Amino acid sequence: MKKIIRAIIAILLVIGTIMIFTTGFNLGLEYTDSKKVTIYIGKDFTLEEAREITNEVFGDQKVRLEKLRPFEDVLSITTREVSDEQIEKLNEAINQKYELENTTEDFVISDLPAAELKDVVLPYIPTILIFVIGLVAYEMIVYHKLGAIKVGLETFLTILLAVILLFTAIEITGLTINSYIIAEILTVEFIAAGVITIFFENRFKKLKVTREAEENEDKKKEKEE
Repeated sequence: MKKIIRAIIAILLVIGTIMIFTTGFNLGLEYTDSKKVTIYIGKDFTLEEAREITNEVFGDQKVRLEKLRPFEDVLSITTREVSDEQIEKLNEAINQKYELENTTEDFVISDLPAAELKDVVLPYIPTILIFVIGLVAYEMIVYHKLGAIKVGLETFLTILLAVILLFTAIEITGLTINSYIIAEILTVEFIAAGVITIFFENRFKKLKVTREAEENEDKKKEKEE
């Protein structure tokens, strides 16, 4: 069973690595150059209604919708590319839905530069490192009878493998890397920490049972002598 699991993990890593270097990650809108279309509707509307319209106009394109404050009667649409044809369709659909007489000139279209993913991740690196170092130190102290160096190395490699598998899974499934990536990394690390702790605890219990059996056997031999 262990061999099968290792084989599956190895295959996933190979596939994910190839896809990362050939197609790259599917980055969220905040990490790509995009367009922001601002439309004054002037009356109450829901994002669900707006989503129906943008689905028809933009199809499979990534689209982020927002209501702009303070009155929330202005719709903001963010997507990577916006063509003149899409603006025309969008204007017609909104006018029809909300009984407006807007023209495409009423739309405000602005360019949004891509945020750097590294700028989002880097501030959390110290926190992640502190967690990993603390976990490794804890496991080495608590389970030192299993071999402190071995325990520390296995703990570190488990955390590293869990994070790599996270990005591999994201790449293979086509999920988007967005502002939640730090939370996803920390969640995976906590899960990996729980798994490796359970693994060491089971090994520790088996070692304890084995040593107790050996001690009992030695005591029996001493009595027999």
